[in-house]
Amino acid sequence: WTLQGQLQYTPGPHFGTTAELGYRRRRTPPRFAARYPLNQTLALHWDGFFRSPGRLLGLNWRYGVQSERAPVLQEVYVRTGPEFGQYVWEDFNGDGLPQVDEFVPETLPDEGVYERVLVPSDSLTAATSVEARLQLELAPGRRWEALRPLTLRTTVTLRDRTQIPRLATCCGSIQPTCSPRQHWTVSCA
Repeated sequence: WTLQGQLQYTPGPHFGTTAELGYRRRRTPPRFAARYPLNQTLALHWDGFFRSPGRLLGLNWRYGVQSERAPVLQEVYVRTGPEFGQYVWEDFNGDGLPQVDEFVPETLPDEGVYERVLVPSDSLTAATSVEARLQLELAPGRRWEALRPLTLRTTVTLRDRTQIPRLATCCGSIQPTCSPRQHWTVSCA
């Protein structure tokens, strides 16, 4: 079953906001329950805008957080040669077979002949993704004729996806005390 709701508030042409909340609970067949124990999804999106009376200033925002399933990434080392390699295989246990814990970063340039690759596996784990976007537009030409050709627009986007289940209790807020981040994407246009 799925539960969705939307709340919208737009008191006039200068301000508006919308919040959407969704919750889904799925039934997992017993034969798949052990492999895919995650059966709940939560999503929250909040959008809004602000425009100054003379349209001198404009502000748009979007915030979204959702729980999802993501594949577990497996670490694999591929032999690429010294031009691309960054890792060296050292046979610590002397068995002649490369194991994941036997690859170490190169210490000298062009020493490494292996590259680390993260490959998605067949098993899934809980993940939480967060996206925040803020766009600011400043158009001084709408107020002062001499500056008519000038419009300044800045967009900042933050995206995060973590597979640490404890983050779900933080409601997707960006708090460094919640859990370490696996990767961040920050783009400014």
